[in-house]
Amino acid sequence: MKIYLDVCCLCRPFDNQLISKIRLESEAISLLLLLVENKQISLINSEIVEFEVSKISNPEKRFYVELLLKKCQKRIIINEKIIKRALFFESQNIKSLDSLHLACAEDSADIFFTVDKELYEKARKIKNLKTKIMNPIQFTFKE
Repeated sequence: MKIYLDVCCLCRPFDNQLISKIRLESEAISLLLLLVENKQISLINSEIVEFEVSKISNPEKRFYVELLLKKCQKRIIINEKIIKRALFFESQNIKSLDSLHLACAEDSADIFFTVDKELYEKARKIKNLKTKIMNPIQFTFKE
């Protein structure tokens, strides 16, 4: 199985862990990363992930996220096909960077993970999406 984590997932451990939903999402992401570490699932990276990570102003957070990216088995290069698909996602009221993430994930991942509720809700409504979209909690704590 191949997964794509958007940058909000990669940064989740740095958010306020006193909020129960954030804490659960952080734990779920940690479990996903453990599966990546054990080579049970593959983590996909992309140029857009790297671009967003380079903009993280907190050097400690940026360093941590860059370490996580070293565990990726594949890196998606943005091409015309991805741009075309991202433009379609934008036409569905998904923000530009989120559209690129979704298009990259759709190109190579089985599951696109996000903790961005707005992105999650909008992407779930897209018909014929070629990748599953999930909050990490849905995957790691499913029965």
